[in-house]
Amino acid sequence: MHMTTYLINTATRKMTYTLGIASLLLLQSCATIEPEFADPRDPYEDLNREIYAVNEIIDLELLKPISRGYQAMMPPLVTQGVSNFFSNLGNVTTLVNSLFQSKFAQAGQTAARFALNSTAGMLGLMDVATEAGFPQQAESFTETLGVWGIETGPYIMLPFLGPSTVTGVIGYAADWWTKPLGWLPQDKTRYSLRGLSLIEKRAALLPATKIIEQTPDPYAFVRDAYLQQQRHNINKDTEEVDEWAEEERYYQE
Repeated sequence: MHMTTYLINTATRKMTYTLGIASLLLLQSCATIEPEFADPRDPYEDLNREIYAVNEIIDLELLKPISRGYQAMMPPLVTQGVSNFFSNLGNVTTLVNSLFQSKFAQAGQTAARFALNSTAGMLGLMDVATEAGFPQQAESFTETLGVWGIETGPYIMLPFLGPSTVTGVIGYAADWWTKPLGWLPQDKTRYSLRGLSLIEKRAALLPATKIIEQTPDPYAFVRDAYLQQQRHNINKDTEEVDEWAEEERYYQE
């Protein structure tokens, strides 16, 4: 915990400087951007690219160094336990959205997974539920809106938060209330755990960062990957049915 506190304190000291520069660049970009409509999914591409550039500065100066330090100093067993812990908390969001999507069997499995990992798994530090036959599922309110037939809307690059869509913003706000960290009464504990969660998530994305940096247009790569993943998450149940139908039709022919 002392090492985690050191990393979070280091991030806090660098944040004022980094966010100050980022805010100035963002204000300047908003005053000079003329929108282009090359991709119908991304009508605000010019502004989105400027926000992406600001986010890259924040990542380069703050998040990436901290996450690399986290990976370097923490044993793999510890980082895996931290990942399991936050993944287990995510089961609450999945449970709520499974019910919203009328996936009652999945909701029951997710509830069992959360209960098992929270007890036998030592508050989720160990993933014993997967071995017991309750695999990890993931559902969000963004996917719930898509299942309900609501269009995703245009692509949006959010300051500090990254890629999203209109329904993605709504989904993020709705899911915020289902995250157990927000229920903690002590601010210090809540903010420390959220900081650790951010570091853990960024550390997990370090291998993907190398791939993105090697692409000719990192912004377009991130946008296309995000929109494709969002579409898959919304349609994954339908896609499974479609694939089965295609296979069945092939053998019938």
